[in-house]
Amino acid sequence: MNIFNQLIKSLYSPKDIATFRFQGIGKTIFYVFLLMAIISIPNAISLSTTAYQGVNYLATSLQEEIPDFAFQNGVLTSDLSSPYIDGDDNAVFILDSTGQLSVDDIYEYDNGLALLEREAVIMTDGMAETVRYRDLGNLNLTKEEISGLVNGVADVLPVILSIILLLLYLFFTALKFIGVTVLALIGLMLKNKAGQNLKYRHLWILSAYTVTLATALFALTEAFGIYIPFSFLFYWVIAIFMLYRVLHYVPKPTPRNDVETTPPVTD
Repeated sequence: MNIFNQLIKSLYSPKDIATFRFQGIGKTIFYVFLLMAIISIPNAISLSTTAYQGVNYLATSLQEEIPDFAFQNGVLTSDLSSPYIDGDDNAVFILDSTGQLSVDDIYEYDNGLALLEREAVIMTDGMAETVRYRDLGNLNLTKEEISGLVNGVADVLPVILSIILLLLYLFFTALKFIGVTVLALIGLMLKNKAGQNLKYRHLWILSAYTVTLATALFALTEAFGIYIPFSFLFYWVIAIFMLYRVLHYVPKPTPRNDVETTPPVTD
């Protein structure tokens, strides 16, 4: 069966998945790489779009809108007497060398960058990441120097994004292989209980296809920004239940009938 047909069948048909158990391990490994590549597309597009928009916005703003500022010995300085805030509900940029704003004040924004007096705060979907300037060493930069750095990053952004996306893809694919391995170990208990004659390699192959539904489901919910409580637990419930259904369609070994023998007739 074509590998793309296998992917579609794996979304809904335990009966078809059961027939994949005798295929080669190499094709199954390739299937896992293909599955992870497909479900990574929405996140890759989202990350790339956000990165391009953010870098272009920052480069333009530094040249045209943002007031002059500088970092001196790890402290943000400027001539501002009040915080500079620019942006909308989707993204915001904040420059505050006055110390009037704290990290807690930035939490009201979902996405954006805030340069505070002694730390930078990066907001992504309501989650804050704080970087203290002193952790970057003896930081001394002017606005013009930062603008040049940002323009340099913009020029090589496709290369940077390609490396980041490749590393993320390999990382999450490695996690998926670990998950498939764990599911196959659970399958050993399920097949023993069902009295089926399956080797571990067969269970690993079946597990690789069994995780398709749960993987695709939670990839879609993440892409559409839908939050599911206890998603990790639900993932494993779906995967284990799907494997249980798959094993239901694996034929059980037929018992051998002992051939009745009669003792030789002796005179």
